Amino acid sequence: MKHVAIMVPSFPVPSETFVITEIRALQRAGHEVSVITFEQISNDIPLPCNVFVLNKPNTFKTLLDFSQLPLKSIMNGVKAASRQYAISTSSLLFYSMKAAQIIREQNIGHLHCHFMHNSLAYGVVAAKLANIKVSSIGHGHDIYVNSADLSSKVNECDFCIAVCEDMLKLLHKFSPTKAKLLHCGVDTELFKPEESPTNSKLKLLFVGRLVEKKRS
Repeated sequence: MKHVAIMVPSFPVPSETFVITEIRALQRAGHEVSVITFEQISNDIPLPCNVFVLNKPNTFKTLLDFSQLPLKSIMNGVKAASRQYAISTSSLLFYSMKAAQIIREQNIGHLHCHFMHNSLAYGVVAAKLANIKVSSIGHGHDIYVNSADLSSKVNECDFCIAVCEDMLKLLHKFSPTKAKLLHCGVDTELFKPEESPTNSKLKLLFVGRLVEKKRS
């Protein structure tokens, strides 16, 4: 089993229940899981694993860390950063180096990025620097609204996940082989349906926002 790192912009966010659901599912499958984030939020949500925060990089230490990497890893990281335009190459490299150091120190074997905007932008560069595989999952705003450099980021991934058919078709335009479909679910250990009599009427309740980015 691997040590998997989940990379997210902020953690834990109450509305992003799918992140903790995924962490617990990976843990039940036998994987060790950690979170790498840019912001740790204080709230009443119990942390399911270790959380590492990417603070502002120290220039001298970052350059020293770069000097300790194999040349091939540095070149792969620079290439991944230079293929993006929404975030400066220097920012991508410096913050990604901090993430790469966490990956190496914690012996992380796979990086999975929730959302395909900033977390994936830094995540693909960090994975190249640390010489591990990287994957991602899209959710809505990062696909249909803030989709900068989406094509290059998807192509840097070893695989990526779409949560609906419409998203899968879009990601297939960038990479016809890397995108897979996996619908978001719920933790069945927390939510179990009650059995209903076979002759009762079935009632369905929809809870959601009828907005364009949530189309399926």
